[in-house]
Parts: sequence; C-alpha cells; structure tokens
Amino acid sequence: MDINNYQLNFSSLGWFRKLFLIVHWLSVAVIVLGAGVWIFVPEIMNQELGFSPFVLYAMVFFSLAYAFWIQRAISKRSRGQLLALTGIQLFPFFNPITALLFFAMYRLSKQEIELSQQYQLLNQHTE
Repeated sequence: MDINNYQLNFSSLGWFRKLFLIVHWLSVAVIVLGAGVWIFVPEIMNQELGFSPFVLYAMVFFSLAYAFWIQRAISKRSRGQLLALTGIQLFPFFNPITALLFFAMYRLSKQEIELSQQYQLLNQHTE
C-alpha cells in the first residue's frame, strides 16, 4: 500500500467490509428479483399477492435506498451514519449482531480517519 496516495474510499476498505457489502448487496438482489418475479410472472408463485403491488415497489425502493445508504456510510467512513445504522439495527430491527458489526466498522473508521489526519499533519510539517 502506498501511504502517500492513501484515500478513504471503497478501494481502501479491508476484506471484511468488502465482504459485508457484497453479502448485503446479494441479499438486496434476492429481494429485488423476488419482487420482480412476483410482479411480472405471478403464475410462478401459484398464489395471489394478497396486497397491493405498490407494497412490493415500496419494499424494493426502501431496500435499494437502505443498501445505498450502507454502501456510502461504509465506503466514506461516515462515523455519524454508521452510528445511526447501529441504532437502526437495534431498534426497530432488533438485530444486535449486525449492530455490533456496524459498531465495529464505526470504530475502525474512526481509527482510519484519525490516522489519515495525523499523516496529513505530518506531511504538512515536513514540507
């Protein structure tokens, strides 16, 4: 890794955070494809939807919006957003395991930002 060109973006994420994002996007893809099958080929499901298709549209929209939010928060190391995601995982989702993962990503992002700032200060004083 070239420390002189180190930037806080997706490319500089560690393998764990990249794997987390890949798994998350795959789960969103399953939701989107499942909703698409149910809307466009309902005979495959052998049952009626039971609610308005707008509910599926809303589910897809919010799943994609939530996935983009997670992608941006993790890639940009947005500490406030990571804490917000941690809180959302606890309530209303009641998902403490993912909340711990987001909190771990928050702590790691905080360390990376502090090290990046220290390095920038060091570079300014040596030039």
